[in-house]
Amino acid sequence: MYISFVPKWRHVALPRYLRKVRKWRALNPQTASVEQLWAGIRAMSRADAEYWYRGGAWHAFSLTRGTESQLQKFLDESAPGKFTTGHFLSGLKSRAFEAQIKLWSIAQMIRNESTLLNLTVETPPSLLLEIYRDRDDATNICTAINQYLDTYGHQVFTLDFVEPSEAENPESLIRSLHGLILLSDYDPHANQRRLTERRLDATQLAYRSFSGTLRWKFLWRLWVARHYYSNREEAMFYVGFAWTVLRPLAIELGQRLTSIGTLTNRDDVFFLNTEELARAIRAAINNTALPEYQNVATDRRALREARRQLSPPPIIGERPSHWGKEPSSVIDGDKKNSDEFTGSAVSPGVVTAKASLVLSPSDFKKMKPGTVLVCPTTTPAWTHLFPLAEALVTDIGGILAHGSIVAREYGIPAVLGLIDITKRVKHG
Repeated sequence: MYISFVPKWRHVALPRYLRKVRKWRALNPQTASVEQLWAGIRAMSRADAEYWYRGGAWHAFSLTRGTESQLQKFLDESAPGKFTTGHFLSGLKSRAFEAQIKLWSIAQMIRNESTLLNLTVETPPSLLLEIYRDRDDATNICTAINQYLDTYGHQVFTLDFVEPSEAENPESLIRSLHGLILLSDYDPHANQRRLTERRLDATQLAYRSFSGTLRWKFLWRLWVARHYYSNREEAMFYVGFAWTVLRPLAIELGQRLTSIGTLTNRDDVFFLNTEELARAIRAAINNTALPEYQNVATDRRALREARRQLSPPPIIGERPSHWGKEPSSVIDGDKKNSDEFTGSAVSPGVVTAKASLVLSPSDFKKMKPGTVLVCPTTTPAWTHLFPLAEALVTDIGGILAHGSIVAREYGIPAVLGLIDITKRVKHG
């Protein structure tokens, strides 16, 4: 059964998902009827959920997690404290690395144009894209940025489609581009070569550390883990892709419900549930408003903002046995004030540096070069921060979290799942 997981995802679930997205992308929101808008919204919402569950991304995730866990278990039993999977899975290429190479290439284009370089250094990142678009000598830069957004701009900051994608709100991308331009000695290709050398050295050391049956068990588990490892980020790359179609359809529907008097503004459409939207659409077809939904959307928007301030528990129910040791920060009250933390050591290394506390995409501007990135967790749209980071620590996550995999690609140490590190470390 497990052998079919990756073929089902890659050759069945993913093509099916992309076909549905292409089909509904052909619908022009401005000329579509409200019935078509509603049908497209529901189809895209369902398509993304099906891509996750029906032979889709979860299959790729589970195999990657399972095979890496088997390798880690072998290392813990056969060479305790000597190796982690991060030694052998660092520096492997993925979509995240590919995207960073593209962004670095754009930074190099700007660095090669002295006028644009000086302008970029002197201009706040929030104004750069607008200035580039107004300059004839930056046409190729704008083209490259647009091509980047066409390929990678669908990546999401969170899993909530009320928030715009990177393509809709490219400010964090431009801020990261600005940072890469200032990092004159940063070379991702050279970094990749160093990581490859370190990975090969670690593999050779492990090979010599084992003999007989243990050596063959190590080689087999290593081959299997590497074989499936890249599938996780490849599958994750498309999660939320349908939202690039869903959001324009929903915003157009919200605009029409606003025009008729049902909503206060078009983005309020994201704060009505399925039954309420269906009723609002039926009323709109009859040219009737449901103004009571204005207060409903306003209250739910306020509730969402209030809930964003809460600190959810790390788990609900009993702690799974495969999580290993309980983090020291939550064992007992005496250790609450301790300087010692225990989490998942997912990428090896030791770093001492100041902290950049980044709680959400709105804090991206707080990320400083040469610091430890301290954050709740990361998603693909956070990847731009990694070239600036010396290390990564998070509240949430483990061996197969996005932050774990990307930290290995950049060769920076990472400890994830520290529960409340963002509450106990101050910015700077």
